[in-house]
Amino acid sequence: MTAGRNLRLGAVLSYVGIGCSILSGVLLTPLILRSLGQSAYGVYHMAGALIGYLSLLDLGFGEVISRYVSRYRLRRQEAAQANFLGHCVLFYGCAMMLSAAVGLMLWQMIPTLFGGTLSPEELTTLKRVFLILLLNFTVTLPFSAFPSLLTAYEAFLFSRSLHLVMILLRFLMTIRFLGRGMGVYGLLLIEILLDLFMIVVQGIYLFGVLGVRVKLYRLDLRLLRQMLAFGFFLLLSSVVGRLQWQLGNMLLGALKSPEAVALLSLALQPVSYFRILSGVVAGLSLPRAVQTAEENASPEALTAFMVRVGRLQLMICGFLFIGFICVGDTFLRLWAGAEYSGAYPICLVLMGAVILPSTLTTGVYLLEAKNLHRRRAVVSLLLALGGIIPSVLLILRFDALGAALGTALSLAACTAATGIELKRRLAIRMGRFCKRLTAGILPVLVACGLLGLLLRRLLPHNAAGMLTLAVVLTLFYLPSLWFFGLTQTEKHQLRW
Repeated sequence: MTAGRNLRLGAVLSYVGIGCSILSGVLLTPLILRSLGQSAYGVYHMAGALIGYLSLLDLGFGEVISRYVSRYRLRRQEAAQANFLGHCVLFYGCAMMLSAAVGLMLWQMIPTLFGGTLSPEELTTLKRVFLILLLNFTVTLPFSAFPSLLTAYEAFLFSRSLHLVMILLRFLMTIRFLGRGMGVYGLLLIEILLDLFMIVVQGIYLFGVLGVRVKLYRLDLRLLRQMLAFGFFLLLSSVVGRLQWQLGNMLLGALKSPEAVALLSLALQPVSYFRILSGVVAGLSLPRAVQTAEENASPEALTAFMVRVGRLQLMICGFLFIGFICVGDTFLRLWAGAEYSGAYPICLVLMGAVILPSTLTTGVYLLEAKNLHRRRAVVSLLLALGGIIPSVLLILRFDALGAALGTALSLAACTAATGIELKRRLAIRMGRFCKRLTAGILPVLVACGLLGLLLRRLLPHNAAGMLTLAVVLTLFYLPSLWFFGLTQTEKHQLRW
């Protein structure tokens, strides 16, 4: 199978997997809400947000592994790759011990952080859930490198197929465990079992099928310093992401209530699917970005590469955003209940704020592949930290919606910083990039949005009306995009 066909099949399976994941989430979330209740649902996500910060202790080594291994494979340096992975094993051993120590410190601080907003029973549940998640995270941390290795080997078909299996298993196990009244602890058991299953299957494929070797021939302190330096600035980018997407839950838990956390967490589910859909194409382009950087491509070639991937992302994200504007409130009311109607404006704010940054993802990959990402990482971190105070003020004024507005402001500031760095470091002409990015696509999206808003006024706000509107928009958008939005080159590339 050719690399291009493998990439296209991987992309198709990625979107099939995301579709199945969305369907699973749509079907399971009402069951989880009824089984746990709004308070326990909020507590569960508060514990997950705390654990999310611990994941920063891997120093972004997943991305380090993807880039280094892609480079070693391109140069056919098998021994150097095995030695590099041996250094990674040493690093992850230290990271495990550090995560356990920091996690136990956080566990002891839970009453201080959340004692003012949680009842004694909620505090007890939060401490227990956090401790179980901490144990699972610490044990599985070294194996978080497996997906990065699969990406570097461009094993898209395997990884996407495994993802589909995981979705099915999660769906069946959730119904079974919650049906037996296991509640929060049933969800935790599902996470543990699925993590173990994925580690075993990925390990067999990597070492048994792909023949990946790990061997520390010699301790190379220079290589280790390069890895840590490269990973440190990727870590800063990860910190920015955590501050943007998980700080809201933390602040709401400390300043408001578990119910406010539950509302934001529910809104983040559609947004998370939106972000995943926007990142699939960019994720598949990562090995190609490394190769392009290695070939020292010209600024014009780099711009063309960014435009090619960015347009595909805009086609997908733009249509999904228009569709959610038109049917999102009806969907949330039917899906989660009228008490969660406040999630609709939160979703709109966050989805709208994600579109432009997603089109620049490939540019970020190029900066990282050329090791030019350091200043952007530092500036983005400073901007994210500077956004904490506005987020607190917005939360105090607007509750969960304030947390979303704080995230949107942070995303806008970091996107501006990324654009400046791409222009300075890679000589990307951002004005030309934006013009090529939206050419043909933006008019089609505007027309689709106007049609959707008109139909929204004419159709009933129920399941039948929502489905009818979605089908009509899709039937209008796809032909319009083909005839008026795509270039001839894009039409050729989309043909099998």
